[in-house]
This record gives sequence, structure tokens and C-alpha cells, in this order.
Amino acid sequence: MVGWYVLLNLPSFLALVGLTLHPTRRDPAYWWAGACVAAGGTITLVFSHTGYSEFHFMRTVTHLGAVTAVAIAARVLGTEIRHPKVWVPLTVAGLGGIATALLLREFWPVTSAVTTQREAAVRLLGPWLVMFVAAGLTVLAIRTVLTPRHWNRALVVHAMCFLAAAGLPAQVIYFSNSAYAAATNKPIASGQNSRVYLTQGEQEAMRWLHDHAGPSDVAVSNVFCMPVKYRAGCPNDAYWVSGLSGVQMYLGGWAYAPENLAATKSTRSFLALPPPWPDRLTDSLDVVERPRAELLQRLSEDSGVDWIVADLRAGPVSPDLDRLADPVYSNEDMRIYRLR
Repeated sequence: MVGWYVLLNLPSFLALVGLTLHPTRRDPAYWWAGACVAAGGTITLVFSHTGYSEFHFMRTVTHLGAVTAVAIAARVLGTEIRHPKVWVPLTVAGLGGIATALLLREFWPVTSAVTTQREAAVRLLGPWLVMFVAAGLTVLAIRTVLTPRHWNRALVVHAMCFLAAAGLPAQVIYFSNSAYAAATNKPIASGQNSRVYLTQGEQEAMRWLHDHAGPSDVAVSNVFCMPVKYRAGCPNDAYWVSGLSGVQMYLGGWAYAPENLAATKSTRSFLALPPPWPDRLTDSLDVVERPRAELLQRLSEDSGVDWIVADLRAGPVSPDLDRLADPVYSNEDMRIYRLR
């Protein structure tokens, strides 16, 4: 896994190459950039945070690493890059990286099936082995166009160009899909099949609640999980109701609750554990699906609940709420009620 992590972030780690080449190894700017990338990568490897959030340390310097790698190549080659004996091999190396990545994307098997450690290692590290072999063959193939004076430095730069260019196809595909979606007013990023997809109706309902709720108001809801539909063992990390409305929840997603994290004992996913407060889960579901006047009164008097936020995508919503509470907002996905 450590090897796979290093390889996955290789385009950024190429910034460290600048510390070994002339003239960049004498420039403090490249030492600073390399140190930032090394620090981000090291902290990510040694620091453990719930939900793999330690990757934020690496993500912070990812763009710096990629920019630095390009700057190293430009600085090492200098004005000589205009000469065909320099830019032609670079072009060949870049095209070789792109072609290898496209072939791997097309033909390397990808599956979500449970595997052994050996099978997982082959599937994770195999593409990188193919990539390095292809990079070596490409560099050797263009060796004849290099002059002896440029051989040592150009060898490293061509390898950098190959590996950096191999990351371009995926980036271009993701960017073009998002650009097309934006131009055609379609959902951006993952779309309706995404685990974190929210409808326009859900977002508009929470904006309405934000504008009409008081600073100390409390809401009860049937939203706990992403995707929204609730079931036992679903990933209970939905925070968009409180996040978009600013209203405190009687019970929202409990994934990061300290009581919940302590219960994992590093053996189970914190996303799939039952809530540390099963009574609040029962109350929340009963309010929306099986409301009773005494339950609504108890929540209002004992817990200060002011609102009921019911999501039709999360589960059934009882029509009795129209009689037991005051309906104040509705759209195709959401119902909001004010407790009396």
C-alpha cells in the first residue's frame, strides 16, 4: 500500500528530482518546493485520521509538485528546448506516456470483487510496472537522437515527461465531462449516481429553512445517510441538512461522533456502525414515518425540537404530519413542518 501510494502521487513527487539535477539543485526555490511535497507525502503516510482525511496534507501540495516538475524540466533544458534534438524526444516521451495510459485504461481489468492480498497487489501495482517498463523502453528508443552532452540530464527529463504525461488522459476526461455538463446545464461531477448527490429540491428546502429558522432552533429529520435512503448499516455521514440550513439536529449523521469512533476498535468501519443513541434514531424515524401527538409534544418540550425535515428520498413520510404539525414548505423531494 505504501508503494501504491507513492506511485499514485508520482507526478507530484517528481518535484524532488530537482534536488539532484544541475542547475536546479543550487536554487533554493526548488529546495523549498521539494520540501513542501516531501512533507505533505510524509505526513500523509505517518498520520492517521478518520476517513483517510490525512490525504488533505498531500492534496495541499499536489499542484505545487506538478508545477515544480514542469519548471525543473524547463530550467534544465533552457533555451535549447527549441532545438529539434530536444523537443522531438520530449514529444515522443509525452505521447508514449499518453498512449500507455490509454491502453491501460482500456485493457487493464478493474473489478470491485473481494480479492486476496496477492491479487490486490497485482491489480494495484501491475499498471505501474507496465508504465515503468514502457517508460524505459521509450527512453531507450529515443536515445539515438540525444547528444552525449545532454544524455544524463535529458534521460531524467524524458522519464519525467513520460510519467507526467501518463496522468493527462484521466484529467482531460474528467475535466471535459465537467465542462460539457456545465455548458449543457447538467449535474456536474458524479451526477445522480453519486453517493453524495443532492437534488435541487433538497438544496432549495434547506436554503428556505436557513432563511426562516432561528439561531437556536432544533430540527428532527429522517436524513442520516449518504446516499439519502436510510437502511441499517448505511454510511451514516450525511450532514447536508445542518450544513445547508445551519439548524442544529436532534440526530444527524453520527459517523464522526467520538462515541461511535471509539466503538470501532479499529476493526470496523465507523461509517457502518449503529448510532450511539438508538433512542434518538427511533424517535426520528417515528416522527416522520409513524407520528404521534405525544411523541411530537415530548420532543418539543424535552429536547426543544422546532422543525421536522422529512426527505421523501430517505424514506416514507406519513400524511398524518399534515394534521399533527404545521406544514410550512414542500417540493418534489422535501416536506418541512413546524411543531405546534
